[in-house]
Amino acid sequence: MCIFLHINLGIAQSKIEGVEEQTKEKATVENVPKISEIIPLESELENQFLEIKNSVGELVDVEYINKEYKKVENYLKNFNTQFNELKKEESVGSNELKYLKDELIQEKQIFNDINRPLTDAIQELEKSRLIWIAEKQKWGSWKAFLLKEDMPSQAKISFNNAEKTIENALTLISSQLNTLLKLQGDGYKNQSVINDYTSKISKLHQKKIVNSFEKASIPMYSISFFEQFTTKMIASIGRGFKTIVLPNSGFFQKYWWSIVMQLLITFSVIFLIRRNRKYLANHKDYKILANRAISSGVFFGVIFVFMIYLDDNSLQSWNLFLATIGGVSFGRLYTNFEGQVWKKHFLYAIVSLLIITGLFDLISLPIPIFRVFILLLSTVGIYKIYTWKKINKATDKSVKYDRFFNIAAIYLIIVLFSEIIGKEVLAIFMYESLLKTIIVVIFMIVFLKMIHAGIELGFSRLSKKVLSGSPKLISNTVKRFSTIINVLIIIFAFLPRLLVIWGVYESIPNAVDSIVKSGFNLGQVNISIGLLITSISVLYGSYVLSTIIEMFLMSDTFEKDKLDQGTRLSIAQLIRYFLLFFGFLLAIATLGFNLTNFTIVLSALGVGIGFGLQGIVNNFVSGLILLFERPVREGDTIEMQGEWSEIKKIGLRATRVMTFDQSDVIIPNQDLVYNQVTNWTLSNRKRRLKIAVGVAYGSNVELVMNLLVAVAKANNNLLKSYDPIVLFRNFGDSTLNFELRVLAKDALNSIQVESDLLAEIDKVFRENNVEIAFPQLDLHLRSVDKSIAINK
Repeated sequence: MCIFLHINLGIAQSKIEGVEEQTKEKATVENVPKISEIIPLESELENQFLEIKNSVGELVDVEYINKEYKKVENYLKNFNTQFNELKKEESVGSNELKYLKDELIQEKQIFNDINRPLTDAIQELEKSRLIWIAEKQKWGSWKAFLLKEDMPSQAKISFNNAEKTIENALTLISSQLNTLLKLQGDGYKNQSVINDYTSKISKLHQKKIVNSFEKASIPMYSISFFEQFTTKMIASIGRGFKTIVLPNSGFFQKYWWSIVMQLLITFSVIFLIRRNRKYLANHKDYKILANRAISSGVFFGVIFVFMIYLDDNSLQSWNLFLATIGGVSFGRLYTNFEGQVWKKHFLYAIVSLLIITGLFDLISLPIPIFRVFILLLSTVGIYKIYTWKKINKATDKSVKYDRFFNIAAIYLIIVLFSEIIGKEVLAIFMYESLLKTIIVVIFMIVFLKMIHAGIELGFSRLSKKVLSGSPKLISNTVKRFSTIINVLIIIFAFLPRLLVIWGVYESIPNAVDSIVKSGFNLGQVNISIGLLITSISVLYGSYVLSTIIEMFLMSDTFEKDKLDQGTRLSIAQLIRYFLLFFGFLLAIATLGFNLTNFTIVLSALGVGIGFGLQGIVNNFVSGLILLFERPVREGDTIEMQGEWSEIKKIGLRATRVMTFDQSDVIIPNQDLVYNQVTNWTLSNRKRRLKIAVGVAYGSNVELVMNLLVAVAKANNNLLKSYDPIVLFRNFGDSTLNFELRVLAKDALNSIQVESDLLAEIDKVFRENNVEIAFPQLDLHLRSVDKSIAINK
């Protein structure tokens, strides 16, 4: 059998290869132009050469790039002199090194801006070169094929002209490409120098940090510490102000998008707050925003840009500028703070320290002066903490804040003693890390509250126009939607900044990358934190989205399109379950699981479910039938087994109804599909009533019938378009039996209508002396005993 299969497979493979060769040869023949097409194609090729000849010189301005590269080269020569002089100074600070690094970053940005059009031109030339090489191969294959036949001499001349044109084009492109590549090579020598200096500064900065840790600084109680305060140190402060690197044109060219985004966000928030000031002012948590619309917009814009601003190489002066604007706007927000006074003072103090510390860092404040500043600040901080602690004892949250105060006091005591004994690096690190952490936490809390306010405001407006639902449902939806946003912001913006602040990672991109890529293996699938968060967000987002769509479909907007509530509910339920199922599959796929294998598992589970959970599956299918066919809908009044009830919710497994006794009853869906159900409100809400009336023998039949018709016509709850009908049914044992047939407007009110009609009939009969009979029995005696006979 194996030999047979091998032989047959070999023959089949040979046939396939033969067919492929024939197909390939046929395609080649079909691609070769006709003799009549050679000259037009050669002429078109000549036109293409003329176009590229005219455009090659205009791709980039070589002279301009040469001049700019010379400027960068001259700058690097001056930088080399400045760097060598700075290295000789033993007292050079880390901020001065950062200043040089900032200059290099800006110069690198200038180089990239110069090099970008050059790179684009080289890529364009390379693309043209490949196109002309393809033309050369194409014309060569055409010529080789046509030489097999007797080709006319004029066609040969056209082929030769085409070859010359192609060679001229390739020569022109190669010449220009060599010129640009040489220029690019010269330019990247400057970039190598910039990278080399950047690396040297980073190593020098790292070395200074290591030396600071290895060598303890001078204790503050030592005389040598006070001997450092000289006129040279004071002069270095002035030099620090002079060395501040301000944003230049290269900086604004690189970061213009963030500035524009910040301005757009700021003005948008101001506009929204002013437009919805009444709503915000009536809300306790958002009253501050309503009172300070401009400050709220500026603060939100600054924090939003900082949140997505992952470039750690930004200018320190620009960051301080943004921090100052954000801090001042934050302080303006809390000028009308109605909480405890110490909280307000604490917020003002933190914002002020942020700006002052940023300024000290920018001007490279001498370390001894900065140490004194931290010492005094720690002392004042410890004193204020114990003062606030005494004030806070009278409040209900004193236990909660006492722990916070105690931890903060211990932390500042460690900072204080670290400075005194000479551990300045540890003290400075602890001080700056604590300050930045508090700022980030406070700003992030306010930022998240503003986002929650915006989401709540948006849902509040939508609920009045296009969304429908109870206030509790809308509130829960707002919380769920806000939860997704908050979690994403905390994980991808808040947490990475804290990790960078405490030195776990060097930059925010590295922190984000590490958080996203860390994870665990589940079988052969690696599940990272980023994939897990994405998967959960997709699943949770599909749930929230399905809820919003359901509220949208159940709103009054669709009543104008004549979609009844039951139809809208059916569509909403189907869309909801589809989104949940689709979100679940998408979440599984996001984690890296193969949906094919997952489908096989579901199929196996389906077989087991089919046998073990037949009742549930039956109810599930019945639920789909109810949603598609809609024999009953939410809000309908049904009668089942003699019990009247109103349908409250149709699920995929069971339906919840409420009886007229106000008791909730859960009915399996299959009972509504397989059993007889009377739906009083499916097509209309009308109901015919049959009221039986019995009057005494001897009554005026015509009068009785006229009175019954008059009573029916006088009732406003009956349809006027349907004339009442009175039937004389039969002669009863004790009564003449009549039947009044009328049509009630609303089946739900039919019992009350019947009661009103009976009461009115009794009243009218009494007024017209019509006797409503009751059962009577006449006794006829044929014989009576003489002893009990009655004598007249």
